[in-house]
Amino acid sequence: MNVTFHRNNMLAASIAAVLLVGATVSAESRAAGSANADITVSASVADNCTITSTPVVFGTFDTLTGDPLNGAGTVTVACTNGASAAVSLDEGQNKAGGSSASSPLRQMLFNNGADHFLSYNLYTTSARNIVWGSTGVAATADGTAHDIDVFGKVDGSQQSAIKGDYSDTVNALVSF
Repeated sequence: MNVTFHRNNMLAASIAAVLLVGATVSAESRAAGSANADITVSASVADNCTITSTPVVFGTFDTLTGDPLNGAGTVTVACTNGASAAVSLDEGQNKAGGSSASSPLRQMLFNNGADHFLSYNLYTTSARNIVWGSTGVAATADGTAHDIDVFGKVDGSQQSAIKGDYSDTVNALVSF
Protein backbone atom coordinates (compact mmCIF):
# COMPACT_ATOMS: atom_id res chain seq x y z
CA MET A 1 0.00 0.00 0.00
CA ASN A 2 2.88 2.30 0.66
CA VAL A 3 4.05 1.76 -2.92
CA THR A 4 0.62 2.71 -4.30
CA PHE A 5 0.51 5.84 -2.22
CA HIS A 6 4.02 6.78 -3.34
CA ARG A 7 3.13 6.04 -6.96
CA ASN A 8 -0.03 8.21 -6.70
CA ASN A 9 1.99 11.07 -5.20
CA MET A 10 4.56 10.74 -7.95
CA LEU A 11 1.84 10.76 -10.60
CA ALA A 12 0.20 13.84 -9.08
CA ALA A 13 3.53 15.61 -8.81
CA SER A 14 4.34 14.81 -12.43
CA ILE A 15 0.98 16.12 -13.65
CA ALA A 16 1.42 19.30 -11.59
CA ALA A 17 4.90 19.83 -13.04
CA VAL A 18 3.62 19.40 -16.59
CA LEU A 19 0.77 21.86 -15.96
CA LEU A 20 3.14 24.38 -14.37
CA VAL A 21 5.62 24.15 -17.26
CA GLY A 22 2.74 24.46 -19.77
CA ALA A 23 1.39 27.54 -18.01
CA THR A 24 4.83 29.14 -17.94
CA VAL A 25 5.43 28.41 -21.60
CA SER A 26 1.98 29.73 -22.47
CA ALA A 27 2.58 32.96 -20.51
CA GLU A 28 5.99 33.43 -22.08
CA SER A 29 4.63 32.92 -25.58
CA ARG A 30 1.98 35.57 -24.99
CA ALA A 31 4.52 38.12 -23.72
CA ALA A 32 7.00 37.44 -26.46
CA GLY A 33 5.89 40.55 -28.47
CA SER A 34 3.72 43.64 -28.08
CA ALA A 35 2.26 46.46 -30.12
CA ASN A 36 0.55 49.71 -29.23
CA ALA A 37 -1.63 52.36 -30.80
CA ASP A 38 -2.50 55.92 -29.78
CA ILE A 39 -6.15 56.77 -29.18
CA THR A 40 -7.01 60.33 -30.15
CA VAL A 41 -9.51 61.96 -27.81
CA SER A 42 -11.11 65.32 -28.67
CA ALA A 43 -14.04 67.61 -27.81
CA SER A 44 -15.19 71.11 -28.70
CA VAL A 45 -16.67 73.74 -26.39
CA ALA A 46 -19.34 75.72 -28.19
CA ASP A 47 -20.27 79.34 -27.60
CA ASN A 48 -23.45 79.39 -25.55
CA CYS A 49 -25.32 81.82 -23.33
CA THR A 50 -28.40 81.80 -21.12
CA ILE A 51 -30.43 84.86 -20.14
CA THR A 52 -33.06 85.57 -17.49
CA SER A 53 -34.50 88.79 -16.12
CA THR A 54 -36.27 90.37 -13.18
CA PRO A 55 -39.04 92.94 -13.72
CA VAL A 56 -38.50 96.67 -13.64
CA VAL A 57 -41.15 97.78 -11.12
CA PHE A 58 -41.68 101.51 -10.89
CA GLY A 59 -44.25 101.58 -8.12
CA THR A 60 -46.85 104.35 -7.89
CA PHE A 61 -46.47 107.36 -10.17
CA ASP A 62 -47.72 110.72 -8.85
CA THR A 63 -48.92 112.77 -11.83
CA LEU A 64 -49.37 115.95 -9.75
CA THR A 65 -45.70 116.45 -8.81
CA GLY A 66 -44.31 116.29 -12.34
CA ASP A 67 -41.36 114.31 -10.97
CA PRO A 68 -40.00 111.33 -12.86
CA LEU A 69 -40.27 107.90 -11.24
CA ASN A 70 -37.24 105.61 -11.23
CA GLY A 71 -37.17 101.83 -11.13
CA ALA A 72 -34.61 99.08 -11.66
CA GLY A 73 -34.38 95.42 -12.59
CA THR A 74 -31.73 93.02 -13.81
CA VAL A 75 -30.81 90.87 -16.74
CA THR A 76 -28.75 87.83 -15.72
CA VAL A 77 -26.45 86.35 -18.35
CA ALA A 78 -24.18 83.31 -18.25
CA CYS A 79 -21.94 82.68 -21.26
CA THR A 80 -19.27 80.17 -22.19
CA ASN A 81 -15.83 81.27 -21.06
CA GLY A 82 -14.22 83.20 -23.91
CA ALA A 83 -17.45 83.93 -25.79
CA SER A 84 -18.10 87.43 -27.07
CA ALA A 85 -21.57 88.42 -25.83
CA ALA A 86 -23.77 91.53 -25.78
CA VAL A 87 -27.28 92.17 -24.44
CA SER A 88 -29.73 94.36 -26.33
CA LEU A 89 -33.32 95.40 -25.55
CA ASP A 90 -36.10 95.81 -28.09
CA GLU A 91 -38.58 98.71 -28.28
CA GLY A 92 -41.25 96.96 -26.25
CA GLN A 93 -44.76 95.91 -27.27
CA ASN A 94 -46.21 99.42 -27.10
CA LYS A 95 -43.56 101.57 -28.79
CA ALA A 96 -44.43 105.18 -29.55
CA GLY A 97 -44.45 106.71 -33.01
CA GLY A 98 -40.94 107.63 -34.15
CA SER A 99 -39.38 104.82 -32.12
CA SER A 100 -36.48 102.86 -33.61
CA ALA A 101 -34.47 99.86 -32.51
CA SER A 102 -31.42 102.01 -31.76
CA SER A 103 -33.40 104.85 -30.16
CA PRO A 104 -36.54 103.33 -28.63
CA LEU A 105 -39.49 105.38 -27.40
CA ARG A 106 -41.16 103.00 -24.98
CA GLN A 107 -44.55 103.32 -23.36
CA MET A 108 -46.68 101.23 -21.05
CA LEU A 109 -50.28 100.52 -22.08
CA PHE A 110 -53.18 101.15 -19.71
CA ASN A 111 -54.20 97.66 -18.53
CA ASN A 112 -57.96 98.11 -19.07
CA GLY A 113 -57.42 97.85 -22.83
CA ALA A 114 -58.09 101.52 -23.50
CA ASP A 115 -55.68 103.40 -25.71
CA HIS A 116 -53.85 105.28 -22.91
CA PHE A 117 -50.10 105.19 -22.41
CA LEU A 118 -47.44 106.10 -19.86
CA SER A 119 -44.04 106.97 -21.40
CA TYR A 120 -40.89 105.46 -19.92
CA ASN A 121 -37.49 104.25 -20.97
CA LEU A 122 -34.76 101.82 -19.95
CA TYR A 123 -31.14 102.85 -19.51
CA THR A 124 -27.68 101.32 -19.25
CA THR A 125 -26.50 103.65 -16.45
CA SER A 126 -27.83 104.68 -13.04
CA ALA A 127 -27.70 108.31 -14.24
CA ARG A 128 -30.38 107.25 -16.76
CA ASN A 129 -28.72 109.16 -19.57
CA ILE A 130 -27.97 106.36 -22.10
CA VAL A 131 -31.09 104.70 -23.51
CA TRP A 132 -30.70 100.94 -23.86
CA GLY A 133 -31.79 99.72 -27.29
CA SER A 134 -30.34 97.57 -30.02
CA THR A 135 -26.79 98.70 -29.23
CA GLY A 136 -25.72 95.85 -27.00
CA VAL A 137 -24.19 96.07 -23.57
CA ALA A 138 -21.16 93.77 -23.23
CA ALA A 139 -21.75 90.72 -21.05
CA THR A 140 -18.98 89.05 -19.04
CA ALA A 141 -18.29 85.62 -20.51
CA ASP A 142 -16.50 83.45 -17.96
CA GLY A 143 -18.87 80.51 -17.54
CA THR A 144 -20.71 81.99 -14.54
CA ALA A 145 -23.87 84.08 -14.22
CA HIS A 146 -23.55 87.88 -14.03
CA ASP A 147 -26.25 90.46 -13.32
CA ILE A 148 -26.54 93.49 -15.57
CA ASP A 149 -28.57 96.32 -14.06
CA VAL A 150 -31.49 97.75 -16.03
CA PHE A 151 -32.39 101.30 -14.96
CA GLY A 152 -35.83 102.67 -15.78
CA LYS A 153 -37.50 106.06 -15.63
CA VAL A 154 -41.11 107.12 -16.15
CA ASP A 155 -41.20 110.61 -17.65
CA GLY A 156 -42.41 113.15 -15.08
CA SER A 157 -44.39 115.38 -17.45
CA GLN A 158 -47.45 113.13 -17.80
CA GLN A 159 -50.07 114.95 -15.71
CA SER A 160 -52.89 113.75 -17.98
CA ALA A 161 -52.25 110.05 -17.28
CA ILE A 162 -55.40 108.18 -16.24
CA LYS A 163 -55.54 106.46 -12.85
CA GLY A 164 -54.87 102.71 -13.09
CA ASP A 165 -52.23 100.12 -13.90
CA TYR A 166 -49.93 100.22 -16.94
CA SER A 167 -47.51 97.64 -18.30
CA ASP A 168 -45.27 96.75 -21.21
CA THR A 169 -43.05 93.81 -22.19
CA VAL A 170 -39.53 94.37 -23.49
CA ASN A 171 -37.49 91.54 -24.99
CA ALA A 172 -33.90 91.17 -23.80
CA LEU A 173 -31.63 89.39 -26.28
CA VAL A 174 -28.12 88.07 -25.69
CA SER A 175 -26.11 87.78 -28.91
CA PHE A 176 -22.95 85.66 -28.96
